[in-house]
Amino acid sequence: MKHINDDINSINEEVAAIFRNTNEMLDRFEKEHQDMSDELRAELGKNLANRVEYTRALLNGFHKRLLEISNENHKMARKLRKDLANGEKERLGDYNDIMQGIHVSIKGIRADVNNIKSYTGGMLNDLLQNRVDASAEWKKMQDAMDQIRKTGVDTHKVVAKKEVKKVVPAEVKKAVPV
Repeated sequence: MKHINDDINSINEEVAAIFRNTNEMLDRFEKEHQDMSDELRAELGKNLANRVEYTRALLNGFHKRLLEISNENHKMARKLRKDLANGEKERLGDYNDIMQGIHVSIKGIRADVNNIKSYTGGMLNDLLQNRVDASAEWKKMQDAMDQIRKTGVDTHKVVAKKEVKKVVPAEVKKAVPV
């Protein structure tokens, strides 16, 4: 038991020593912190006027530079407006030229379409005439074949030879590709 009591007493002394050392350290830290704070306050008090003057100079420099930038922006904006106004005239002129070219192209296309229509109409008329003539010839041939079947004699040869009218298609106009 004596050893246990001795151990407990030694642990108590060590804990007390730790508390004393910690308290001393905290007191030293607080004193050093207070000294540094006083030193910093004194130092800041000494050059406060210099820092204020430096800050004012810095702000004045920023203000002057902002005014310069603002003036430059206004100059560039005026120049840009002037350039855009002049450019608008050019763009309108270019637009009008393009539109005139489109109108000329459309007139040419219309003329080509009309030429194609008239050419196609002529071809259809020629085709119709050829069909009418072929139908008439076919009818004559059928009549002749019926006659031959009935009598065995071709009356068309005996009667007079008719000249067959050849239909020549109208001269084809070549359409110029657009």
